[in-house]
Amino acid sequence: MPYTGGGTYYRELGGSPTYNKTIDGAGATDTWMVPWHAAFGFANTVVPSEYKVGKMTIKPLGWGFRYAAGIYAESCDVSPWYSEEPGITGKSDASGWAKVKVSYKNPEEEEDEDDEDDPETFLTHKITIGAEMMTVPPRNVTLTDASLDPANTKVEDIMTDEDAPITILMPTAEHQFTWKRVISPPFSNIYDNIGKVNSGAFLGAAKETLMFLGCDAQREFTTSEAKPWTLDYRFSHRCAQPIGAPNPLTWNHFYVPKTGTWTKLRFNGELAYQSGNFMGLFS
Repeated sequence: MPYTGGGTYYRELGGSPTYNKTIDGAGATDTWMVPWHAAFGFANTVVPSEYKVGKMTIKPLGWGFRYAAGIYAESCDVSPWYSEEPGITGKSDASGWAKVKVSYKNPEEEEDEDDEDDPETFLTHKITIGAEMMTVPPRNVTLTDASLDPANTKVEDIMTDEDAPITILMPTAEHQFTWKRVISPPFSNIYDNIGKVNSGAFLGAAKETLMFLGCDAQREFTTSEAKPWTLDYRFSHRCAQPIGAPNPLTWNHFYVPKTGTWTKLRFNGELAYQSGNFMGLFS
C-alpha cells in the first residue's frame, strides 16, 4: 500500500492514470482513494501552497507525474467516494473515504523567461563588467622616456596643467538584482542606502568598493487584485585599480592632482560616502 511522506494511505482507482500529449506540452490525471479525514491534508501535500522566506514569496512545484518527467500537479479535486468494494461500506462521506483527482500539466507550455509568475526563479543576478572614463590633470606626470631614468628627469620632462588632460579607465562591475514576487518591499531601507557603500565584504567586494545606486520598483494592478512588486537593484563595484591607486580603491578615494595620489577625502569631517546595511535591502 502506498503512503505519503506524512503517513497517509492512498490507493489508485480504476481508469487512472490518464495522459494527454500535444505539440505544446503535456497533461495527465491520477485518481486516488484516500481516507476522508486525511483527504484535505493529502491535497495540500500534492499541490503545496506558496510560502514566504523573509519577504520573498516562494511558489513550490506540486507532485511530479510518475510516468513522465517535467509534469507537475496543478489542482486537486476532493469529493466523497461511494463504492461496494469489500470491506468498505456506506453511501456518504461518513463511510470514511474520499475520491481525490489530481490534474498535472507541463509548466513549460505557459512558461516565459520573463514571466513574473515563474515558480522557480524569484531572484536573478546580472553582472556587467566594463570601465568608466576619468579625466585627470597631467601635473607631475613624466614623459615615457624620462620615466625610464628618473634620476636624470629634467623639468621639461614633467607635464604641467597647461598640457592636455589625461583620460584613464576605471575598471568597474555593475551588479543588477531582479527580485520578483515581493509582497512588502523594504522601501525605508532602499531610501536609506541610496549612495552608500558596503560596510564590509559584500558580493565579494571589499569594504567601501560597492555602491548602491538605487532601485526600480514596479507592480501591476488588475481589476481584481494588486500583484506583488518586482524590484531591480543596481550596484557599482570598483573592482580594479589604475596605476598608482591603492588596493582596494574605494569610492571614498579621490585623485588629488597636487600630489598625484589617491586619497580619502573628508568633507566637514565626514567621508563623502557613508556605509550602509545592504542586507536590509533583501529583508
